[in-house]
Amino acid sequence: MKVKEAKQVNMLTAEAINRLRELLAEGCMTDAVITLENQADRGDMPHITVGGQVIVFGESDFEKVIVL
Repeated sequence: MKVKEAKQVNMLTAEAINRLRELLAEGCMTDAVITLENQADRGDMPHITVGGQVIVFGESDFEKVIVL
């Protein structure tokens, strides 16, 4: 039987989600969250571009979560 290993990933905090809601239309939220969390997981600078402006999210915008 193969044992699954725990993996640590980044998840946006509630405050960061609220910040996104102020910046984006409702239909764009899911894609933006996935993009930001994937960037953080890869160690890239988490950012999105809104209206030509680059919005950067920092370490305080993410929580470390353990998933199986």
